[in-house]
Amino acid sequence: MSAWNPRHILVVRTDRIGDVLLTLPLVAEIVRCRPSARVTMMVREYTQPLVQGQLGGIDTLLCDQEGGERSFWQLLRVIRRESFDTAFVAYPRFRIALLLWLARIPLRAGTGYRWYSFLFNRRVHEHRKVGLRSEADYNLSLLALFDVEISPARSVRVVPSKRDRLAARHALIEYGIEPYERLAVVHPGSGGSARDWPAERFSELAQSLVRRGLRVVVSGTEAEKGLVEHIAAAAGSGILAPIGRFSLMEYAAFAECASVFIANSTGPLHLAAAVGAPVIGFYPAEAAMGPARWGPLTERKRLFVSPHTTMDDIAVESVVQAVDALAAETVGERLSHITIE
Repeated sequence: MSAWNPRHILVVRTDRIGDVLLTLPLVAEIVRCRPSARVTMMVREYTQPLVQGQLGGIDTLLCDQEGGERSFWQLLRVIRRESFDTAFVAYPRFRIALLLWLARIPLRAGTGYRWYSFLFNRRVHEHRKVGLRSEADYNLSLLALFDVEISPARSVRVVPSKRDRLAARHALIEYGIEPYERLAVVHPGSGGSARDWPAERFSELAQSLVRRGLRVVVSGTEAEKGLVEHIAAAAGSGILAPIGRFSLMEYAAFAECASVFIANSTGPLHLAAAVGAPVIGFYPAEAAMGPARWGPLTERKRLFVSPHTTMDDIAVESVVQAVDALAAETVGERLSHITIE
């Protein structure tokens, strides 16, 4: 194989928050090993803020736009105009593979196990569904196709802007949460991306945490409003349940203030880990959905795996103990995030 000297590289990850965050180690490694190359990520519109302003300035190209998905031919014109010479497809779909082939990008790296894999001319033969290692490491395998020496994925770091952190500070003031108080953010939904710990367990957990002196915020999307309000109401008084209060990066800044962030295997769990919050996650006993592949890239975590196909076997008492351990490690940290001049 001849030396790889790219000028403009495209990294494609057109699914959800956690998936994009677990692709950032690939982008970071590309930037490290080919610093002179321009790097662009193709993402969905709502995940774009996760990329903008990170990793020293990565360009973004949207696969969709406000009002609906870009047409096939419109997106093809945009890709051709960018004159990419290398493309890494971390989220393979026939539409994307065909677009890159029609755009005549010289080097196209993707999976070797799809019927349309002939559209890639650099192919990695791994079945991700067996879940033997992190999704981030599977993504890095695409770069290994170019005989580049790479390091295993260790962490993802997302840094909220000063404006986003100010929004988080104002929210804390609005909710009457003092800098010295321990804050637990609980995110019970997953948008269908995982098997969920039961809502009743989240309510019991919230009750237990309030009794232990933590301030508890239950978060969720507009689509999860019913779930969030149900859990907050069942948990009793003292539970905050803001819906629609934050933009994505404002939410990241709010999660940064948490003493502990608790969620199912879903994008916000990865986002909280990426801003440095200690996290607790719940996973099913299925390799394709398990923590080996989908665990957050942080050392500050406690992950619970149900021994059965249902999630009921994860005990509230065990989670409370994990909260105590993680929250104790972060005493005094939150003050630095909210005292912004």
